[in-house]
Amino acid sequence: MSINKCFVLAASLVLLASCGDSGEPDPSSVTMQGAGEALAPSGKAAAAATGPADVDPCSVLTDELLQAHFTIAPDTPINRRLSDYSPHPLCTVTWRKADADEIEARRGEAMNEYIMAKARGEKVSIPNFRTDDEMSLTLYQPLFESPGAAQGGLDQAMSVLQKGVSASHKGVEATFQADVVPVAGVGDKAAWAAKLRQLSVASGRRLFHVTVNTGAEREQELETARAVAGSLAERL
Repeated sequence: MSINKCFVLAASLVLLASCGDSGEPDPSSVTMQGAGEALAPSGKAAAAATGPADVDPCSVLTDELLQAHFTIAPDTPINRRLSDYSPHPLCTVTWRKADADEIEARRGEAMNEYIMAKARGEKVSIPNFRTDDEMSLTLYQPLFESPGAAQGGLDQAMSVLQKGVSASHKGVEATFQADVVPVAGVGDKAAWAAKLRQLSVASGRRLFHVTVNTGAEREQELETARAVAGSLAERL
């Protein structure tokens, strides 16, 4: 399931991205309850934003950074898309897997093996046929007035995410909720929401979110997100 294929809760303001090949939803048709007012800085924090806050996340996700943390074959096109709908700068990056041809060639055989295993009563997971890898970076703006305020904003966001946020799209209502766990060694404070494949990081006065979707096990995606976030914390 791609990041653009589903409703994504970006923990800073509970960002909503579309779920489908048809693109992102009409923002006027989407309503979110219970998160925005708890997460938006106000007063001095909002006034504290300065030049460094105005960073294009797509420019931060350089080819060099991506190739350092993901397996990307030489000359593979890397596609970047800056969201028009997110209230905070959000860049989604996609590229074709290095072994995409092998995945496509073995699709039929792998599916048959899965069906036979299910018929034998074995506990197996449906094969992953993703041929693209994807990640996103959301930069929360404006900057918080202090590192402590940024960490407090992260705590608020994670609290809201764990309680659940209601959303409606074209008359269909749903509640989004994800358990989060603290992650040490990244920025000043960080938390991982496995359900969303999202690592949220407070680093200095900045709060940002890294989402990784490679089809790997969640623990492996966490390690990738942790490495990427560590590099970003040094650059932002």
